[in-house]
Amino acid sequence: MAVFPPGTRRGPPVPAGFVPGSDNYTNPYADEKPLFSIDINNYKEYADNLTAGTIGVMEKLGPDGFRLDIYPTHRDYVPTDWMIANAKKNATGATLSGDGLKIDGNLPGVPFPMPANGYGGDVESYDPPPTLPQI
Repeated sequence: MAVFPPGTRRGPPVPAGFVPGSDNYTNPYADEKPLFSIDINNYKEYADNLTAGTIGVMEKLGPDGFRLDIYPTHRDYVPTDWMIANAKKNATGATLSGDGLKIDGNLPGVPFPMPANGYGGDVESYDPPPTLPQI
């Protein structure tokens, strides 16, 4: 099972050469090298973490086909203050309607930040903690 580092709320590092407002979106991690690679020779070691489709591609294409380069994980996304505020409101205010095809009472952002299930959450019966966790 993968282990993810905690979020930092710092945002990604600003790469050298970035000019704000220039649409020059450079890779902040350009100097990183893969931790390891998964290919036809070792994919069975990682089969518990691969999808059936990925395994199928590995097996179909063989040694000259498909490789996954695995890089460090970064959790440096920083939501804006309004996104955090909307997510907290959506946690108790958004509901599903129209046979689950419509969301009512949702503000822009994540409609169900603390879902009870994969169907969008059972918001009607959600009992939030006294203090909502930091998102």
